[in-house]
Amino acid sequence: MSMSTPMADQIDHTDVGPAGEDVCVTAVSLHGRGYELYWPTELSDTERQELLSLYDEVARHEATHGFTGSIANEVGRRIVDTDAESLAAGQILMLLARDSDGIVGSLILQPYTSQARKHTVNAKRAVVARRARGTIFPLMVDAAIQRAVAVGAEVVTCDVASDGPLGLWKSLGFIEYGVMPDYARRHGKSLDGYFLHMRLPAKAVVEPTG
Repeated sequence: MSMSTPMADQIDHTDVGPAGEDVCVTAVSLHGRGYELYWPTELSDTERQELLSLYDEVARHEATHGFTGSIANEVGRRIVDTDAESLAAGQILMLLARDSDGIVGSLILQPYTSQARKHTVNAKRAVVARRARGTIFPLMVDAAIQRAVAVGAEVVTCDVASDGPLGLWKSLGFIEYGVMPDYARRHGKSLDGYFLHMRLPAKAVVEPTG
């Protein structure tokens, strides 16, 4: 596994446990700006609104997530509500990154439910606010990989359209294993889809002592 992450000025790890759950919070300082990365077990109303604002900002400026305009409407709310329900039900893992102004990044890990694919998780809905571009995403992917290992996954997959950040995912250690023609269509243009994977190190097993 090979990753190139930006040099952080400072990284601190703190475990907090709302409602008895362990939520790892990582405080990061990058280029003088502070961020927190954490894994919520449910979304508050504030987090839902901030996620909607994040998704809408990206959708208004680029089409790489399948939308070609503002989704600060019922469409966007339905996406956020569906993710919130899946998170609360334990069907997904969601990483959030925030700065002093709110959520600037999100990434979802979707475990496969079939017995034959329980060793695999899929990374999806990786979104970063424009003000945090070039800084936080490699650390988000690193945190996602660590979490995937912690839950026993051995492989992480993702898929990216040809107008998306394919080179960025590859620079973080993901390997292309397939291409699908006509994967998506935007503005009347057909786009290829690239499928990538990363094999993870085995989770360390601590042998009992005594």
